[in-house]
Amino acid sequence: MRKITLFLILSSISCFIAEAQHLRIEVGTKVKSFNKFSNLGKIPLKELPIHATLGVEFGLGKYLYIETEASFTKENLSITELSEQSTSSTVSKLGSILPNLENRELFPRYYSSSIKVPINVGIKFNPISKIYLSLEGGPYILFNMNSEFGYQGKDKIDLTKLKKDIEGSKFISKQEYGLNSSIAVAYSKLSLRLGVEYNLTDKLNFDKAFKENIESIRPLLKQINDERLSYYLTLGFTL
Repeated sequence: MRKITLFLILSSISCFIAEAQHLRIEVGTKVKSFNKFSNLGKIPLKELPIHATLGVEFGLGKYLYIETEASFTKENLSITELSEQSTSSTVSKLGSILPNLENRELFPRYYSSSIKVPINVGIKFNPISKIYLSLEGGPYILFNMNSEFGYQGKDKIDLTKLKKDIEGSKFISKQEYGLNSSIAVAYSKLSLRLGVEYNLTDKLNFDKAFKENIESIRPLLKQINDERLSYYLTLGFTL
């Protein structure tokens, strides 16, 4: 059902492109904390968070417009500091589901990839020739494609496969809902956008997890649900 819904939404967006007044392509990065932009250099290149967008705008007059898009995000969240328990206790509990964690000095991380489809209302100004400022925001639906938990660079487990260990529920939320907004400055057809997302849905479902695997590290993984804010920074080109 999730794949059918996603296909229909993306198909609708592709149909709208022919009627859109503006088509924009944006590529950048996404982090959970605003100050984490400066720490991206510490992450291996293949694990850098990615935020890529194909969006369309429909004018509603001189200043207003409606925008929708399909945004692909691949992100990861360091969880080394997400538990108030001692390091030895955390390592022991994580080691129960991540083999050989006790013998490693690596950073545990939560990895995910998703596609976000928002409906935004925006306002755009043209204060100087070829310079545009815009502000937009609205609700979104997000489709989780994959979720993993593991070390930076290696030894990950696919959380989407843990459904066999859950009694009657999915451990990973298939869809999430939230609010997003962004501000952008553009020169001619090039743009720089800074955006924020607030997730209204828990990513992980602990309610019916078997105690012997997930429940033992629930205080640690709970922070994944608590991290509801995300920030993204992209460079774009408008057709």
